[in-house]
Amino acid sequence: MGKINVSSLRNRFALVLIIVLLPWIVVNVRNNLAEQEELMRDAEERSLKLLDYLDETERLNLRSIMRIIETALLGRDGQDGGHVDLMKVQMLVDVFGCELPVAITDFGGNVLASSFPLDNEELVRENPQVRAAADTGKISFGSFQGILGPDKYGVVVAYPVIDPSYGIRSIIVGFVDEERLADPLRGLELPADAVFEVADLDGNVVARYSRAKEDMRRGEAMEQAMLKSGAAEISERSRSGFMKLEDGSMQLVAEKIIVDPCGRPTLRVAVTTPAASSLSRMNDHILRDLKALLVVTAIITPVLWGIFRAEVVVPVEKLANVASRLAQGEFGIRHGEPYRRGELGLLARTFDQMSTALERRANELIYLSHHDSLTGVYNRTYIESIEEDLNAEDKLPTTVIVGDINGLKRINDTYGHSVGNEVVIAAGNIFRQCVGEKGIVARWAGGEFIAILPNTDWKEGLAVCREISHSCSQMEPDPVAPNIALGVATRATLEQSLRDTWIAAEDRMYTNKLAGSTSGRGRLLHSLRQALAESTHETQQHSSRLHFLATELGKVMGLSAGALDDLALLADFHDIGKIGIPDAILQKPGPLTPPEWDMMMAHPEIGARIVGGCYELEHIADAILSHHERWDGTGYPNGLAGDEIPLISRILAIVDAYDAMTSDRPYRTAMSRKEALKEIQRCSGTQFDPNLVEVFVKMMEEIDLKEEYEKNWSEGDPYWLCTTLDESKLIGDGGF
Repeated sequence: MGKINVSSLRNRFALVLIIVLLPWIVVNVRNNLAEQEELMRDAEERSLKLLDYLDETERLNLRSIMRIIETALLGRDGQDGGHVDLMKVQMLVDVFGCELPVAITDFGGNVLASSFPLDNEELVRENPQVRAAADTGKISFGSFQGILGPDKYGVVVAYPVIDPSYGIRSIIVGFVDEERLADPLRGLELPADAVFEVADLDGNVVARYSRAKEDMRRGEAMEQAMLKSGAAEISERSRSGFMKLEDGSMQLVAEKIIVDPCGRPTLRVAVTTPAASSLSRMNDHILRDLKALLVVTAIITPVLWGIFRAEVVVPVEKLANVASRLAQGEFGIRHGEPYRRGELGLLARTFDQMSTALERRANELIYLSHHDSLTGVYNRTYIESIEEDLNAEDKLPTTVIVGDINGLKRINDTYGHSVGNEVVIAAGNIFRQCVGEKGIVARWAGGEFIAILPNTDWKEGLAVCREISHSCSQMEPDPVAPNIALGVATRATLEQSLRDTWIAAEDRMYTNKLAGSTSGRGRLLHSLRQALAESTHETQQHSSRLHFLATELGKVMGLSAGALDDLALLADFHDIGKIGIPDAILQKPGPLTPPEWDMMMAHPEIGARIVGGCYELEHIADAILSHHERWDGTGYPNGLAGDEIPLISRILAIVDAYDAMTSDRPYRTAMSRKEALKEIQRCSGTQFDPNLVEVFVKMMEEIDLKEEYEKNWSEGDPYWLCTTLDESKLIGDGGF
């Protein structure tokens, strides 16, 4: 049973930690946000005051200077016919040069006039702001270095002069070094640890002023902050907040965007102050609030734990218990109503739906694993799973019926597998209808079925077999009706296993497989069998012994049902060629002369020709032709050797020799079973397949060959006749 161990140290610590820290975190966040908001507001106010002051100073009032120069360049009416008057240009730079270092270029960036000595005009022509103003026709701001001198930094302003008729006529380039930018700040009251910086929109610092050192130089740590903040959206006109620099220090940064007359962003101004003192005040507030929170936590912890246990732990334990039982195969387990509200209730409801689906699917899988997909009857797996349950005394007597569809392979070959499947389905339906509630029907393999009838004696089993046979005979051939060979055996005591009874019924089935007298095939085979008996004077006992020994050895070798069927036919008709041998030779008491031996040795070829013209037996013609071949290649008629000889012919050669040696003949008396087996072993590797000899000898040593057992096999009628033996003695041997 699944159970959550909520008393473990880990779970208890996590639960208490969450309960204690959650209120503290809420209050701490609230105080921290309030403190940050106050500091940000203060920083923003200082930045706005500084920015307003800068806008009011004449030295940074670039707007009016640029507009005056533009008006003078274009003329009174705003245009000059597309020509630039160089004298006018030089006059303008001379006038405004004292106010602001300025240069005027054409639209290609070539310097037309300058108010200061310009050693390298290339620095102006290749300046990114000059190129941007020429390309876009809009004012452009940025940083510069080296234009006013090797150690001079500042802001460059490129202002395009646009003629409505001719486009960009010239570009006014003004330069504001960092001395000019920071000079107005020296008269302001700034915090001792505050730093003022100006940067372009790419985050490049162009001016820096620190009240503490009263010096002007390019920033280092603060430049990092400006570069970081430069990634912000330009649409944010002002920002403030804490920032951690690469040296690990925390700074409070407030910044603002300066726009041009058209509202376009031009410069970024920032004021920074170390945040150590502010953070210290914030920590004092947090410690003070923490003491109060600890008292509150000690009070509310048991309450919260009780609520948590009732609302979470107990429902989850129940779900875990259900899941554990489901994992153990209890597919009928359910959480059941009432369902709680919220996620746990939804989870419980969903869990029950999943369990229902799993149970349905499990039942489907169980059905598919225990039933034959073609006929719908049980399959071999199911029979094997209940075999132990059937081995109980309260199931005695237990009757087993084994049936196999005659000629299923030929039906498949002649009419196709779809017709063969229809025959198998029809046979399954007949078995199921005739057995009914008396027992269990299963398809064993191919066209073979088995029925197990607990608490059913042999006579009742025989009646079921007759009903199955009658149902087959009543079916209309469309195009072929099933013809089923049946065998039945009964288990009367626990000393005999169900498996032995099963094997006995299967043996009866193979014995009766060729005995369907109502079929054309049965009548043909019966006629051939009678003709053979009349010609060779072979007894039914000899035929039954060969049939029994051959099929037993075939089963030990693991032959398929079709191969066992062929082996049974070969046992019955291997000597069919002796019909063409004179009786004088067949019944001669003494040795045969060479001409007589030549005639006798022709019977395999005669037999192969006889069955070759018979549709029902043509497939065993090669086996009949080869049943006198020897393993070492000295046999007849073709001198085949080893595996060239068909397997069923090699099997028959051993059992035929064994039965011949243990039976009386006109020219000699029978050997003992022990002597015959010794002779078989002596001829291993020469006349017989050595592997088959080894299996045959072992089989004969293990099988019960008592006189009563041999008598039941030799004297048993292969047709549909009821034995007169006492039913109490029919432990697997009585029946079909």
